[in-house]
Amino acid sequence: ANTFDQMLSRLQSAFDRQRQFTADASHELRTPLAVIELESNRTLQHRRTTEEYEKTLRIIQSENEQMGRLVNELLTLARMDGKQTSMVKQEIDLCDIVLDVLERMTPLALKKGVKLEAGSISEAPVYGDAGYLSQMLTNLVGNAIKYSRAEGAQVVLETGSQNWQGRPFSWLKVVDNGPGIAP
Repeated sequence: ANTFDQMLSRLQSAFDRQRQFTADASHELRTPLAVIELESNRTLQHRRTTEEYEKTLRIIQSENEQMGRLVNELLTLARMDGKQTSMVKQEIDLCDIVLDVLERMTPLALKKGVKLEAGSISEAPVYGDAGYLSQMLTNLVGNAIKYSRAEGAQVVLETGSQNWQGRPFSWLKVVDNGPGIAP
């Protein structure tokens, strides 16, 4: 009976992981799709200059590349869950990731009437996987945009580093005027 209960528990755990993975995949792909829809609809509203069309196509191309990366990362996550791969960690600067995410998420913020901006950005070296950190920050910024209060909605990204208990410590902040996340 105990062996059978343990097997059922492992199966339930596997089903829960699969359900969470599907939800995470949907969440990750929603942002690039929203940006592509926003840019294409905005551009099709009236005739534009060649430069404006090229800018829109570059944005759409960038989001398409982001979706391709996300699909590859989701495959990597599935392999990691099956203990078939690991993250590629290297020395990176969080401010580079912040600037990239700001550029990518600005069209979505504008659509929602949210002011997305960089606050105090300074060097913030970390040892990690740039793709996963970008994915995490995109999720945080997407949620901040989604849940910011309508009047005066603002999302500010900040980075920095300092010494903490005698060791270097880098940090990243996403500040918004939404309801926050419960502990």
